[in-house]
Amino acid sequence: MQAIEIDSGFPGGNGVVDRIDGDHVFLRQELRDTEGFWFYWHFRVRGAAGRTLTFTFTEGAPVGVRGAAVSRDDGATWTWESGQVFTQDSFTHTFRPGEHTLRFSFGMPYTAAHWDRFLARLGARPGVRPGILCTSRKGRPVEMLRLEPPSSDPRFLAVLTCRHHCCEMMANNVLEGLIEAFLADDACGRRLRRTLSLWLSPLSTRTASRTATRGRTGCRGTTAAITTTSRSTPKRRRSGI
Repeated sequence: MQAIEIDSGFPGGNGVVDRIDGDHVFLRQELRDTEGFWFYWHFRVRGAAGRTLTFTFTEGAPVGVRGAAVSRDDGATWTWESGQVFTQDSFTHTFRPGEHTLRFSFGMPYTAAHWDRFLARLGARPGVRPGILCTSRKGRPVEMLRLEPPSSDPRFLAVLTCRHHCCEMMANNVLEGLIEAFLADDACGRRLRRTLSLWLSPLSTRTASRTATRGRTGCRGTTAAITTTSRSTPKRRRSGI
């Protein structure tokens, strides 16, 4: 029988294997610089085609109410598996024949690669202005996106920050939908563009998104902030991590 391989060596990955007993995997979250319990996990399994494996977490109860999210395309897209057997600290998955590489996670991870693909899908459009909000303490850019329709003079400016930790990934999907609605060639989109400009921060801490960390004390010191003196002149501050 082929030996299975389990790792988290990719952006957004998190997990440490304690031991493997036959078809039973015991693992835990990798806390790294986090103090106390944290529930986020995201790992990859290779070489398990045709087998049924049970994954049990040895620290806490980090499995959510939908079980484990599953990706079959290296994290690009995710699904909740109907019929998956799970508890608060374990889940069981049957790998299809030929299913050699899968990822599992607490939720549906959204990393900088997802944001880059979304921007590429939008393409170059008038009034769509990607940029940099600030630079993190670890030297990574913190993206922002400005939606400022060139043919209108909006009365309002809204600033939205999307997420600060990798476990808050679902908000990014909401943000993508909001952007698409804002740019849509329909009555709702046109009305929004007449009255509103948007400044958006999709990944307030790119470092935490990539390394799957929360920081030593959770939220303290992890926000990227923006202040304005006018609609066109942002003052930059340094992100917390």
